[in-house]
Amino acid sequence: MELTATFKLIPHPKNEEIYEHPTGESWASFLESVRVSGILEPIVVTRDWIIVSGHRRWLAAKELGLSTVPCSVRHYASEDDILHALVEYNRHRVKTIREIMKEATLIQEVEERAAKVRQVSASWGTVKENLPEQDATAKGQTRDKVAAAIGMSGRTYDKLRYITDKGATNNKVRELIDRIDKGESSIDSVFKAIKYGERDPTEFDPKVYNFWFFGRPDPKYGNMHPGQIHPGIIENVLHLYTNEGDLVVDPFAGGGITIDVCKHWNRRCIVLDIDPRREDVLKHDIRTGFPTSAADADLVFYDPPYWNMVAEDYSADGAGSYTFTDFIEFLRFLAGAAKQTLKIGGFAAFIIMPQYYRLPEGVPYIDWPIIWWRFFIEAGMTPVQRISNMWPTSIWQAFHVTKAKEDGRLLPIMGELCVFQRRS
Repeated sequence: MELTATFKLIPHPKNEEIYEHPTGESWASFLESVRVSGILEPIVVTRDWIIVSGHRRWLAAKELGLSTVPCSVRHYASEDDILHALVEYNRHRVKTIREIMKEATLIQEVEERAAKVRQVSASWGTVKENLPEQDATAKGQTRDKVAAAIGMSGRTYDKLRYITDKGATNNKVRELIDRIDKGESSIDSVFKAIKYGERDPTEFDPKVYNFWFFGRPDPKYGNMHPGQIHPGIIENVLHLYTNEGDLVVDPFAGGGITIDVCKHWNRRCIVLDIDPRREDVLKHDIRTGFPTSAADADLVFYDPPYWNMVAEDYSADGAGSYTFTDFIEFLRFLAGAAKQTLKIGGFAAFIIMPQYYRLPEGVPYIDWPIIWWRFFIEAGMTPVQRISNMWPTSIWQAFHVTKAKEDGRLLPIMGELCVFQRRS
């Protein structure tokens, strides 16, 4: 180890190309640590003073005005050896998907160059007749080496490449990639969601039991939106209670899942929201009733805010801001409005879950499905079906789970899909 003048060190251009410049609280904390304790781990450099490991330490030294830093000079036989080392030194760094894929691209280039050298050496003076097969084998070996270099299995790396390729042209997939970076989703779950969304309508496998579970929404339908349901719920409702060309009305559009599902399944739709998040959603306050264009609907689908459970994520003047009494009356109004806009023989479906927290004083829990069910009966609608729907447990964060354990209460992950028909 030797002390080297800070100004002599040269950042490797690939490091700046791959890794984002450190910012935020973690960077401020690191700067404070260096200010107090100095640089404890030597910066690894080549004989030409190019930094292989320790770019952040070098940046911190520059920002704090340190004139010298401890360095360890290493010899590397080639530039590709340096690039391999650069990625390896960052193996345990917390990285975004974008950074990981840049690492993978770099290592793949290095491995492909090495594979060509090996192939030329092996075939020197000999005519090879099965080069395509050898190339395929080499590609498989390269894939495994790239995956190992970035710290994952070959299968997981294939899924990651698939995800990022889709994300290059699909904003919805990019939103799911952001969830991976935030620790809210895994590579495997996002991969499955994308594959689910790529199904052809002929591959649709309808539910046959009165308990449904779909997992996280797929990126094919709708934009990311708080409280959004899985499009499989709407798909199955359309399958059971509508035909091609039927009119579907949804006054709580959210991220527009109903629009996208109806387009995919050849249903007409009128989709409304008090706070539209898409251009194809009509701004409308359902408290004034349905617009005349919704008259004689074949299906009304309700997925409203579940009172105050996630009120902060919705419009300030929406249903999530109502008082307890006003929200109950709102549900009563919706039941009557559905009957008024439906054609005779049409269906109304609503989905809602019981409430176990943010409750009025002295109320142990609120069974919203039962309450709303009663209002549809009062409105003169005929009950057709009640289907239990399970949300993934990931809708609750760790602090919710901890608090529920401390308080000795349950967190809801079961909602009810209730279906009624207008028969007169």
